[in-house]
Amino acid sequence: MKNQIFLNFVLFGIMINASGQNIDLTYTAINNTAHVQLDSIMIKDLETGNKTTLIWPDTIYSMSPTNNDLLFVGYATFSPVGIYDTKTDEARFELLQNYPNPVKEQSAISMYLPEKGQARILIHDLQGRLIYDFVHGLEKGLNVFSFYPGKEKFYLFTAIYKNNIQSIKILVENNHPNNYCSLDYIGSYEYEPIINKSQPMSSGVIRESGIVDNPGSSNQDYVFQFAYNIPCPGISTITYEGQVYNTVQILSQCWLKENLNVGVMIDNEQNSEDNGIIEKYCCQGSEDTCAKYGGLYQWSEMMEYTTPQGAQGICPPGWHIPTDEEWVILEGATDSEYLIGDDLWYSNGSWRGSDVGINLKAGVYWQQNGNGNDSFGFRALPGADNDLVYMSVPGKHGLFWSSTYLNTYGPVYRHFAYADDNAKRATYNLEIAFSVRCVKD
Repeated sequence: MKNQIFLNFVLFGIMINASGQNIDLTYTAINNTAHVQLDSIMIKDLETGNKTTLIWPDTIYSMSPTNNDLLFVGYATFSPVGIYDTKTDEARFELLQNYPNPVKEQSAISMYLPEKGQARILIHDLQGRLIYDFVHGLEKGLNVFSFYPGKEKFYLFTAIYKNNIQSIKILVENNHPNNYCSLDYIGSYEYEPIINKSQPMSSGVIRESGIVDNPGSSNQDYVFQFAYNIPCPGISTITYEGQVYNTVQILSQCWLKENLNVGVMIDNEQNSEDNGIIEKYCCQGSEDTCAKYGGLYQWSEMMEYTTPQGAQGICPPGWHIPTDEEWVILEGATDSEYLIGDDLWYSNGSWRGSDVGINLKAGVYWQQNGNGNDSFGFRALPGADNDLVYMSVPGKHGLFWSSTYLNTYGPVYRHFAYADDNAKRATYNLEIAFSVRCVKD
């Protein structure tokens, strides 16, 4: 099982610099703007399968420009002593640096409380004037706020819990018409450690996060996020085609928390057409099931009759249909035994992993005691059956498209089932209709 503890907004930066005929990859690690030691980073060429691992203090890697997609996986070890130390409640309280900082439109601010209680929040401007003073009753765990700046360029944000006082500095990038800043409470979230059998506890808790990209030959920055099961920083909800969707940050990926439900329902026996209208199916031909589980879409309709993987398709602007590789990263990040980039995740037509299904499935709506624990906030729903998808009774199977099409095999999808702890990767024909999730660009 993989070691995991709560780390809010832990960032890994990979800075790529063009140098002659080579690209120099320099790796750094940041924890709330403070640099920490990066244990190692794995680079995998997804075309050739070649892997390179750098071990600290070796943090520079030179390579030739490439047209291949690369998988980057960052690893770091953090002390298990801290928010899980039960000896002193006051010592465990922590106010975390807002993200992003500087702030453009809004920013997420989080604080960890070891027990339910009251926290007093003070906000001062650069001149030291008090512009916000309020006592919030907060739950045990991670409490998240959205901060909206006013006309000031600098704020001092202070939180007081019991006898502990902590402050952060907030910088503002843009000019804002509002005279005063505002603060909205988003909610509280619990975190439980997940321990990896293959990684010893003696040195601390090991965390991993992955990103796939094609660096080409230009300079790039890659940020590895280590928070999970919280709203995506700076974008807790979006409104698309009249419906509000929540977001969820799962390490370096930001997902919509709900299945997509957009378009006009058509008859179950009718094929979608390239007519400029998004057409969906609903289980049992009922809009009620679409409202509960999301719509079902044929692959070509979902892709808006394009073929490049990673296309926006029917997702909102700034979002896209997840690729097969992005599903692979999600599975490796949320399984307690098999790591990101493990060859097992690329097995086609088989059930893979240890408990990835349990960890991603919602805690409701699955039949016959098939509910998951939703450890990472993905909330996979059983929106369709494996057979007779359009007319079936939901509750047993959740099937999700990717935007990846394998030649001679067809589009790749993911399958979660009520009776299985893991997840299946397979291909299907274009005419079948599955659920759709969107991931942030």
